[in-house]
This record gives sequence, C-alpha cells and structure tokens, in this order.
Amino acid sequence: MWLPTKNQAASDLKKDVVVPLKVAEFEYEINFRPSVEAAMATAEQFCTQRGGTFGITNENYQSDCLVPIGDYFKKALQEHITKYSNYELPAQPSLFDDIKLMMEISGITFEISWNSKNAGPGNMARRFCLAHAEKTLNIDYTACVLPVEEYLINATTKPDKLKERKMIKAVVNIAGEDFEFKFGPEDHEALRAAKEFCVENASALGVREDTMGSQCVQPILITLLEAVEKAEVKRRERLAAKKADQDILDQQPDLIYDRERDGP
Repeated sequence: MWLPTKNQAASDLKKDVVVPLKVAEFEYEINFRPSVEAAMATAEQFCTQRGGTFGITNENYQSDCLVPIGDYFKKALQEHITKYSNYELPAQPSLFDDIKLMMEISGITFEISWNSKNAGPGNMARRFCLAHAEKTLNIDYTACVLPVEEYLINATTKPDKLKERKMIKAVVNIAGEDFEFKFGPEDHEALRAAKEFCVENASALGVREDTMGSQCVQPILITLLEAVEKAEVKRRERLAAKKADQDILDQQPDLIYDRERDGP
C-alpha cells in the first residue's frame, strides 16, 4: 500500500479541495480552499450563480441549495483534511520549541508549544483539533481548526506584520456609490467583510434577510475575492523577485546588487 510522505501530504493538504457535484442532470467539478469558510462561500456562490438552472428561487435558496450543498462541501473538506493531516503533524513538543503560549477555549486552558522551524500555526491548529476537538471540547473538527489557526496566527505575529497582513483594500460600487473594504488576505475574511457590510446597511440598500445572500453578499464577495487573488499574485511576484536577487548574490557573493537602481 502506498502512503504519501509528510512533505507530500502537507503540500496536498494546502491544495484546493476538488469536489464532483451532480444536481439533477447537471454535473460540475467544484474546487475551493481547504477551510470551512471557503466551503460555505463556494456553496453560496454556486447557489447564487447556478441555482436558477435547477429551480432554485429566493424561497428555497436556503433549504434546497445552500444548506445541503454547504454540508456536502464541508464533508468533502473533512475527508480532505483527515486524509492528509495525520502525515503532516509536526514533532511532539520538546526543549527546542521556540514558541509557547496559552489558549483558553470553553473555560479550559491549553498550553501549546512548537518549533517554528518545523511547523506553523496551521500545522499546530490541525494537530490540536485532532487531539481535542471531539474528545475534550465536544465540537466538530472542522469547526475547531479555523478559529484555532486564526488565534495562533494572531498570537505569533508581530503587530507590524499583522497590520501589514490585513491591508488588502477593494473598492466596490454599490448603487452608484463607492465603498472601500479592508480585510485580511483569506477567502473567509472577504466573506466576513461582505456579510458585515450587508447586515449593517441592509435597510439603506433595501435588502431583505431572505435575499441578502444573493442580492448583496455575493456581488460584493466576487469583487473582494478578485482583490484577494490579485494580492496573492503580487505576493508571489515579490517572492520570485527576492529569490532572483538572492540567486544572483549566491552566484556572485562579491556583487553589490541594487534591484531598484538596476531596474526590474
């Protein structure tokens, strides 16, 4: 029996979840990032954009589309995480750990430590939730990972870096007026920003609760996710540029190389 290596499994775990979906006579292949929020955001987007094809209206949007498809996506996410998490877990705590912190959930205090050279907040969140979500906290694993990971990221990120991480901006034109959104570089943060705006401005926009998802959240979310994708592209370009600079310095250690002076 072939089993993936730790590095290979870790890489697979970070890839998009790919889900075959058949509704009536229609077949789709859906992909989303491996988080509960991304799964639900994708379900909302699918139901809004495709629901009319198979008889979804505002009246049955929640019961006949969003809820069952969201549950289906979350199940696929659980299978994806379970398949790879056991191989991706970091080493047990040791004297070499350079990160130690306390975390309280439901009145229970946990001490978490790890070596940042071997693991990150995502690794530790998955490890923690595999050990404690159902047995200790009596919650679903998928409901545990994201908030724990966010807590660990915030707890281990310097304030200036955390501020920089949350500086994605997007301007959305709504009813002829431009609104600026600021949110973190993750799909679930874009979704949260869109939902909060729609809830706060529902009366002014004339949006009802039963149509908020399709008439307000989704149109805004599309623009915000485009901003997330553009920010990710720019981040990768910066990393590639830094790597290219470092490669030149590695090859010619005596060369004083100034990228801004020499141009791109």
